[in-house]
Amino acid sequence: MTLAYYRPQSKRTSAFQKSYPLLNRVIGGEMTSMLKNAPSQLADGVGARMRGSQNQFSITRAASINRRGIKKQFSVTGSKPAARQKSKFLSVRSDQMVTNKRIILGVATRRFVATPAILVLLAAGLVCWPSSSLAQPIYAYQVPSTAPFGALDQDDMQILLSPALADQACGPVAAVNSLVFLQNLYPQIYDNNLVGDDPSDWMDAATKLVNYMNTTAENGTADTDFLNGIMNFINFQVPGMTYDHFVIASPGHTPTWQFLYNYLTQNQAVQILISPPDPDSPDSLGHYFSVKSITWNDGEGEKDGTIGVIDPATGLASNLDVALDPNSGALYVDYKGQSLPIVAEYEESPVPEPSTLALLGTGVIGLLLYVWGKRRQAA
Repeated sequence: MTLAYYRPQSKRTSAFQKSYPLLNRVIGGEMTSMLKNAPSQLADGVGARMRGSQNQFSITRAASINRRGIKKQFSVTGSKPAARQKSKFLSVRSDQMVTNKRIILGVATRRFVATPAILVLLAAGLVCWPSSSLAQPIYAYQVPSTAPFGALDQDDMQILLSPALADQACGPVAAVNSLVFLQNLYPQIYDNNLVGDDPSDWMDAATKLVNYMNTTAENGTADTDFLNGIMNFINFQVPGMTYDHFVIASPGHTPTWQFLYNYLTQNQAVQILISPPDPDSPDSLGHYFSVKSITWNDGEGEKDGTIGVIDPATGLASNLDVALDPNSGALYVDYKGQSLPIVAEYEESPVPEPSTLALLGTGVIGLLLYVWGKRRQAA
């Protein structure tokens, strides 16, 4: 079987003066031969003409020399849309024509032939792939260490606040530690205007946030007061340059690990609030953290992981174990011997958001490539 690749020079008339080397392939137990870029003696007198309409053609005479030097001639006819004449395979076998769509049991293109055997091997590979690797996806991310967080702790605030108020100022302190990170990561947007350069500036910022967040020694910082207070503070310091997103636990809204992972991977400032589910608990005021990393196992079994945080109680980094409650869908964090749910998640990011910048950059690159391709085609 001789398989030759012909490239017509025009839609109506073509002369095939080129011949091609013989390459053998076994497909479905049968031998086919593919001719491509061979010395001219392998084919002689090959010609073609369009007949009747652009959808009809015939090869009036095709001659090739096989490896044993035996010259064979074939005469074939067939039909094919003229618009698809270019770059097509013609297989000449005992006065028959086969296009490149199907050859014996395989599907052929210019460079690839897919046979049932190959398809079976691919299917077997998918079936035999280790199920554990597919069933246990791990999501992990840590924000850049080149942009450090603040290290302010609540004890430091006793210089400017009463001990009782400083003891409940975890919200303002956590906010400052996160804003130090945001300021360090995006100096071109914030410079040092958010929270200043040194710990004394951080304490001044936290004192302002105590007022913005309505923090009291009796009630601490409410979840909505944290949300409104941090954005009002940011917009006062650097107006109109910051977005925010949040999830506060309520019917139909549950904090998720995806929120933390998605915004951390965009290098945004993230905070969480944990609180005992019992409002009558003596620790019902809860505790805020700045979040810097997450590792999450989202396999078919128990879904759990760790959250890297800056604890405003100490100003130090630590890891908290976190797990999903399959019944409520809530995330529970182990902190000081208690398992406490995450009841609120917050994030702040510069305008435009990093993800928006990335999307815009991708669009611009795509447009430039499109224009370049069009100009090259025209040339």
